[in-house]
Amino acid sequence: MSLLILRSGALGDTLLTFHAARALMADGEAVTVWGRAAWAGLARWFGIEYLAGEASDFDRLYRGDDAPVTENLLARFDRVCAFKSDPDGSLAALLGKSHPRLKVIAPLPPQGYAKPYPAYLLEMMGARAPETFAPLASPIGRGGALAVAPGSGSEKKNWPVERYAVLLRRAQCGVDVYLGPAEEEGPRRREMLALGGINGVSLIRGEAIDAVADRLSRAARYVGGDSGLTHLAAALGLPVLALWGQTDSLVWGPMGPGVSVLHAPGGDLGRLEVEPVTRALEES
Repeated sequence: MSLLILRSGALGDTLLTFHAARALMADGEAVTVWGRAAWAGLARWFGIEYLAGEASDFDRLYRGDDAPVTENLLARFDRVCAFKSDPDGSLAALLGKSHPRLKVIAPLPPQGYAKPYPAYLLEMMGARAPETFAPLASPIGRGGALAVAPGSGSEKKNWPVERYAVLLRRAQCGVDVYLGPAEEEGPRRREMLALGGINGVSLIRGEAIDAVADRLSRAARYVGGDSGLTHLAAALGLPVLALWGQTDSLVWGPMGPGVSVLHAPGGDLGRLEVEPVTRALEES
């Protein structure tokens, strides 16, 4: 049985989808994920069959454009699961013409859902979730560096950058600080770049995601917030300390035996002081 999963999400959502795909593969299903082209290198890294698309590709698919091309592509699979909002059922009706076993599924679990997000994906695809989700890969080696990702795509998910600076000044080893597009272009850009001026800190900027995965896999441990890089560190099997705010970490948190989640008081990262982070990092 072959399955195509359509999930054109951001990095964190994509990695959680990879966890679901890996569980299906373990049960003997041939799984291909169709997602954003930016994550194709990661799919290769984790051994996930992948179709890389751009936003325009998904727009055409969901509008019903290029129907013969779409039908030929989908016909390669026994069934197709598209995770896409479809409140009135019109998308399911349209795409159903392209494949007899195509299912459109709401990408977000219902309010009150109390399991990891990959479990929701599996349930919606008619599969049982494993009791635990193992990392997608094993670390390559322990180079001694502390990996830190201080940003995310949402400013409210970020621990204050000045507290990261205090944490980095206390580090007893080399530190790699990973900056992505959100940090390079965001309102705290100057403060983020200033982290590179701290003794022992190297800024990792502008690298392709598979190169980031390669470097990250060699780190000794990792600290970061509710971000795609935190999910990547967990997927690589690193000891991870995740600094968590308002979202439900049971559903959306990173997964792995080495993952610790430190919840901010009242979900407000501005109330999370440096001392408890330092203690938690020493214990991770």
